[in-house]
Amino acid sequence: MPKSRFFYLGLIFWIGFVSLMYEIYSTRVLFLFFTETSWAITIAISAFLGGLAFSSLFFSSLAHKNPSRIFLLIWAMQMAAAVYGFFILRNYELIPRLIDHLQVAVGGGSLAVIARNALMWIYLFVPAFFIGGAFPLVNGLFLESKERGVRDTGLVYFWDTVGSILGAFMAGFWLLPRVGFEATILVAVFLNIIIAAVVAPRVRQRQIILALLVILSLVKIQHILKTDSQSLTSPADGEQQNTLSEFSYLSKRFGDVLFREPSPFGQITIGNNAFGRPGNKVLFINYRDMCWSAEHGSESRMANIAIAPLPVNSRVLNIGLGCGFTAAEVLRQPNVAELDIAEINPVVAKGTARYFKAENQDVLGSPKTNLYLRDGAEYIRQTGKRYDAVVIDIEEPTVLYSSPLYTKEYFQIFRKKLGSRGVLAVWAHNGSAEFEKVMYNTLQSVFKHVTIRVLDAYYTYYASDEDYNFGSPETAEKQFISSVLQANISTVNTLDNRALEKYFNLQSFFNLPADYKEKYITDN
Repeated sequence: MPKSRFFYLGLIFWIGFVSLMYEIYSTRVLFLFFTETSWAITIAISAFLGGLAFSSLFFSSLAHKNPSRIFLLIWAMQMAAAVYGFFILRNYELIPRLIDHLQVAVGGGSLAVIARNALMWIYLFVPAFFIGGAFPLVNGLFLESKERGVRDTGLVYFWDTVGSILGAFMAGFWLLPRVGFEATILVAVFLNIIIAAVVAPRVRQRQIILALLVILSLVKIQHILKTDSQSLTSPADGEQQNTLSEFSYLSKRFGDVLFREPSPFGQITIGNNAFGRPGNKVLFINYRDMCWSAEHGSESRMANIAIAPLPVNSRVLNIGLGCGFTAAEVLRQPNVAELDIAEINPVVAKGTARYFKAENQDVLGSPKTNLYLRDGAEYIRQTGKRYDAVVIDIEEPTVLYSSPLYTKEYFQIFRKKLGSRGVLAVWAHNGSAEFEKVMYNTLQSVFKHVTIRVLDAYYTYYASDEDYNFGSPETAEKQFISSVLQANISTVNTLDNRALEKYFNLQSFFNLPADYKEKYITDN
């Protein structure tokens, strides 16, 4: 099957192009579920390079300088990559499920961390293995067409690299931000199949490929045409890290500092007389104020409204400890027998236990309270408990580790962990009508009944499959709720389409400079 030298250069260009599409896609998938960005990058790069290395060694040993055999190997590699991409990489929600089962099997500690990282490494290694061996194979064919040794190898490597660079740009700057994860991986799968069709040594193999293309086109073409999806933007550590010293003038909002300690997710500060209000005790993450002792009516009232219809001896999960005001109100209800709190930041728990004990009635010291210093998303996926209510009072959806908890996929997980009459309550800031409508749409896509209440100018949501009465809105509330329901937007917030981030202005909400950034805050 003699081919021109331009054919081989074009072939290696497109193989390199699709290989980096897989790499960028897979790395972004890891950021959906794991906050350790340096770990995710290390795993992604090492798995990709490992796949290339072992693939080159393995497939070159099978070639035997037989052009027909080489084309058959390239065909098989592209088809295997397409199948893996369509059935495994496309279903990225498999990652946390597999890891959760693995962690349950091996328990906690270092062994669980090693097992989790190994599983992620294998997940990324496989597509690289199916693609990486193409370079020595195509290089061998190219050199046979006209022997010029080192110079020709450099030419093949150049076009392989150019394709890889353009594939990375296409996936990272256009496909993922514009059309989302589903369409991006389908584009890569289609390219694999087209490459396989071009190199297929037999007519029957081309017919198989043509049939696959027709089937995939009929089943998934609507996803390729989707153009309004938004995706999570997760800059690497170097990009995200903004030296907050340039915003040191904002420290005056702290008032009298009672507590200050670095944490895995930013510096935690507790100040008294904060924002110039005497006796106002506030907890900050960097310069973002999380909770005020002087104003926490919306959090407390939300807890009261959510818990009121529950039966006696109810078990409640509160995600996001903060200052403990929401948890304290939950525990104050006579029908609550057990309160579990999931808090991702151990320094927040430490500061709250020490400096907000009086304000939250020592909620952490209650025998009914169980504190879990864990990511709420990880906790709800792995827990075997069922709850009568889940109350979410966490950081905004533009924060990397909070963002998944506002998605349809996680609302579905919450629904599974709730009893048949269970309630999910979400404190949802005071965003634009579009922001709040997306929140409403997302909850409504999972639960049969969704109620909006506006408490002290903050939106709260109550979702259940039971038609509960969560109170009658006041006149002012009705106007806000009406503006949300009338907003002309049907978007649902998902892991693949982080629409809430698009409609939330963090700098405006916290009265921060327009250029303010933090390590774990995404660009919206």
